[in-house]
This record gives sequence, C-alpha cells and structure tokens, in this order.
Amino acid sequence: MKLLYVLVIASLAMNSYGQKIYHCEYREKVSFPMPDSFSQSMRKQIIDQGFSSKMADQVVQQVTSEGYSGTFVKIVEARADSTFILATNKIAQEEGSNMKMNMADAKFVYSKGKVYAYDTLMEQWLLSETWSELRTFEVTDDKKIIAGHSCTSYISTDTAMKIWIAEDLPDYVNPGLSIGRVKGAVLGYEWKNKDNNYTLRSELTKLE
Repeated sequence: MKLLYVLVIASLAMNSYGQKIYHCEYREKVSFPMPDSFSQSMRKQIIDQGFSSKMADQVVQQVTSEGYSGTFVKIVEARADSTFILATNKIAQEEGSNMKMNMADAKFVYSKGKVYAYDTLMEQWLLSETWSELRTFEVTDDKKIIAGHSCTSYISTDTAMKIWIAEDLPDYVNPGLSIGRVKGAVLGYEWKNKDNNYTLRSELTKLE
C-alpha cells in the first residue's frame, strides 16, 4: 500500500513537471474620451485665430476622435497551477500613444479561474473583485488570427467585455481575467469600464 502511495505521488509530480510553461507578452492600451471642456476650449482657440467654424469642427473632431490613450505591457508566465502576471509601463510605449502613464508596476496571479492582486502595503495576495467578476460569455461569429493562432470571439452578456479565445492553447494562458466556463487561452480582449469611462484593449504580441 505504501509503495502504491509513493507511485501515485511520483506520477502526479511528473505530470505537473511535464506541463508546458508559456512566456507571453500582451500589449495593452487604455483610452479615455476627451472632456467636453477640452473640445470647446480647442474650438474657441481655433476660431479666435481666424479660422471658420467648419474648419474648427473638423480639427476638433480629428484630434479628439480617439481621446487620450496610454499603453503598457503585461508580462505573463503561464503555468498549469498558477499564472503570474506583471503589468508595467517601464517598456517603451507604442507610437501613437498620447498620454504618459505614471503607473506603478502591478503583480497578479491567475489560478483556478480567479485573479489575485498583490497588495504592496499589506504584503499579501488579495482577490481582485474587478478581474474575478463572474461573467457569462456567448460565442460570436467573429474570428481572427493572433500570433499565428486562430481565435474565436466571445462577448459577455452585459456587453462590457469581448474576449478572443484560442482553443489550441491551454486555459492557463491568460492575461489575468476570469472567463467563466469558456475553454481555451485568452489571446486578446476589450473591456469597456462604464463606471470609470475608459476602454481597455489587449492583444498577445509574444508567445514562447
């Protein structure tokens, strides 16, 4: 009996050791709409310079159409038992970003469908209610290729989140969000935070 127990433990250890580890990077972009006060001020300044109202409207529309945006990177080490995530903007930002993000590095762990954030003050891992929020997703007809992998799109029933899933990769390849019963790796997502009025878009750029 003791020998059987040892063999079972050894088998489980070998299976865990044999699980592939993925090193990933996700490029994330957060966008905020331009405040109306900014648009109105810009329009007035253009008109004060002698340009027509029509020209002022065109310039304001062009400048404010994408709002403020900033980029950061999530470095992910995906393991079968726990996926570790580092969000940082220390890496050079993408061209086209028009906002400098003074963001402190943040650490997360994705495990068993839940996301935990490291609290530097308390020096412990705490459940992230934002990213562990229970959502129900429905499959859509949208498909696209991300990093060479065919992905299918799912959208949450509250329409706040859209995710891109690659079924040929394991579930633990995940940038740190709970996806309920959806099976497969999350290679991209879009989340519209209606409370704080911003949009977050993310897509995998490196998978090793």
